Amino acid sequence: MFRLSIALFFAFACSFNAQAQEEVFSGPQVGEKLPEFTAKYLRGKKAGEEFKVLKSAGDKPLFVIFWHGLDRPGFGLMRTLTQYTASKSEKLQTMVVCLDDDPEAPKFSRGLGYFDDKTHLAVSTDGSEGPGSYGLNRNVRLTILVGKEGKVTGNYALIQPSTQADGPKILKSIAAAIGEDAPDLEALQGAMTQRMNARRGAQEKMKREGADRAQSDRPARGGDQRLDGMLRRIINKDLTDEQVAKVGKAISEYVERNDKAKQDLARRAKGIVDSGKLSNYGTQAAQEVIKGWAKKYAEKDGDSKEESSDKK
Repeated sequence: MFRLSIALFFAFACSFNAQAQEEVFSGPQVGEKLPEFTAKYLRGKKAGEEFKVLKSAGDKPLFVIFWHGLDRPGFGLMRTLTQYTASKSEKLQTMVVCLDDDPEAPKFSRGLGYFDDKTHLAVSTDGSEGPGSYGLNRNVRLTILVGKEGKVTGNYALIQPSTQADGPKILKSIAAAIGEDAPDLEALQGAMTQRMNARRGAQEKMKREGADRAQSDRPARGGDQRLDGMLRRIINKDLTDEQVAKVGKAISEYVERNDKAKQDLARRAKGIVDSGKLSNYGTQAAQEVIKGWAKKYAEKDGDSKEESSDKK
């Protein structure tokens, strides 16, 4: 009997807990009117501009996320949902509304750059409570609403958001508002992962290209090929002073036997010193060698010009 009583107690407790979770409310309920409210754009050309949210949607269904606070599961759910709704921007208006008394709140600004440009990001002009006519619950992380023809067709008040648990039913509600079948969650997440990987790959490619451009500005590009190789060595930041001196001597001896290489070295050394970016080239010892070349060959160039002028 005692064991039975304990089992009944836990069963009742679990049942009560489930009912308590089901009784969480936030925002106007399904079938109720979707009130107009004012927000302020957070990014783009209209950043800082106030606007009427429902009016901005026109005749389109509206998907609104009231973002009460930042947490990883909630952010992941928002990213998944808005990736889908952004692809339906011709049929649906998507709005993420941050709720905070500080419109520049760091807890939101850290994540704003991860949303698609077709997702409208805004801050409620009513602060952390949100629009009074909505009756938002501050104890939830996200209040998600789907609206059509001025009425609420979907309401999701989430204390502990979960993409796997909440995503499918919310996607179904969004798809119904625009007259489509709900997308498969796994396929949607897979596509999102591919886009993220592609974006990361593009960023890495830009970094590599930037590094290549920086390398192309160094003295080891074009001109005498043997000189190129030696110059690449001397601007290696891992060389010791002794190694720099050895390579520098080899370069000086080589150009003394090759007039074209000497002219090439003079042009490059002078260009580096005059650019004001000498510190980008090798070690301090290498930089002193380059300055020495610039001075030495500039003086010789000047002497040759004076000699030419005297002959005339």
